[in-house]
Amino acid sequence: MRRLGGGARHRGRMTLVLLLALGACDGGEKPGAAPTARTAVSGAAAPGTAPLLAIFGAAPAAPALGEGDRQQVQAAERRAFAVAAGQPVHWQNPRTGAFGEIVALGPAERRQGQLCRSFRHKVLVAGRSQEATGTACARAERAGGESSGANAGQQG
Repeated sequence: MRRLGGGARHRGRMTLVLLLALGACDGGEKPGAAPTARTAVSGAAAPGTAPLLAIFGAAPAAPALGEGDRQQVQAAERRAFAVAAGQPVHWQNPRTGAFGEIVALGPAERRQGQLCRSFRHKVLVAGRSQEATGTACARAERAGGESSGANAGQQG
């Protein structure tokens, strides 16, 4: 994606807009509803966005994920799409200390020619812990690979 200025915060918003435009998953929520995220209340995050990154980009207090963090998250997201429900996929960036986990909340479902799956993502960046829940979709032939969209009706 071409950088338009405004730093990571602007990129997160642009990513969200593009992913919502591409996301064709219907999770039964109100179309066009904005994604939400919630801050985890625990003092220490459990060990342990691409679509899941977009969820955090929409949160008012979104942690600042650097490019290296984003690469780690994207790799973890691809792995999480292919593992059993409930099995955590951990990621960590040793350079920044950021880490998190992605957990598939159920099986992938075919929706409008795509495979969609709900996830919970916990992240700790710069001492800030945050958790978000959302749905990521991938074209059926790319299942287990990169996801291509985020459901517009995530719940936090």
